[in-house]
Amino acid sequence: MPVVRCEQGSAEWFQVRAGKVTASEVADAISFLTRKSKNGEAGTETAARAKYKAQIVAETLSGAPDMEGYVSQCMRDGTENEPLARAAYEEMYDVLVDKIGFVTHPAIERAGASPDGFVGDDGGVEIKCPKTATHIAYMRAGNVPEEYEPQIMFNLACSGREWWDFVSFDGRLPRRHRMFVRRVFRDEARIKEIEDGVTQFLSEVDGVISELDRLNPEVEEPIIAKFLDPNFVDPDQIITDEDMPEWWRNMQEQG
Repeated sequence: MPVVRCEQGSAEWFQVRAGKVTASEVADAISFLTRKSKNGEAGTETAARAKYKAQIVAETLSGAPDMEGYVSQCMRDGTENEPLARAAYEEMYDVLVDKIGFVTHPAIERAGASPDGFVGDDGGVEIKCPKTATHIAYMRAGNVPEEYEPQIMFNLACSGREWWDFVSFDGRLPRRHRMFVRRVFRDEARIKEIEDGVTQFLSEVDGVISELDRLNPEVEEPIIAKFLDPNFVDPDQIITDEDMPEWWRNMQEQG
């Protein structure tokens, strides 16, 4: 379980994630409109899966992370409030959250996770700071929101840990309503299902790159070969803070 100690959102963090399926996006990587048929025909993938596949292909070929994207005010608020949520969780459970940059999957080198933190020797935490109405909906439902289940299970798969706490926090509410916590334990069958989906996804990524290699036979060796080496670093694609998009620089100045 290789762990990269870096600040999430930093240039180094973006670089180490390039070309890898991550826990935050794993739901897209395994999403289909229809499943594989009984006669073995492939299911129909969602638009989100197709878009994510194109992104991973581009990152693998270029060695550079895709850092562009829309950042809403709600997303900015969530990032700014995460330290408050972490502190509230630590106080409530009398624990310390060990902040982690990136964890590579133990068996799938081109996949990993960026946990919000490890807790003790066996646990981890996923922190969300949503809109108030969404936070209230989570509390009323009393369960981990379905959309975050693949992310949490893949965090467990990558880290090898036994349990993960889903935390929703809203500091605008009265103290007794500010935090909602639900613990999720490892489900080996579900983890294998997700891992199989990620492996299939990456196989399709390789298929697209192999197709491009065939279209450009003058290339002396398959482009993907060097990126399969986990120690490979393309010196022309190392990014610095100056390379980051404007929205990222603005967030760093505000933070």
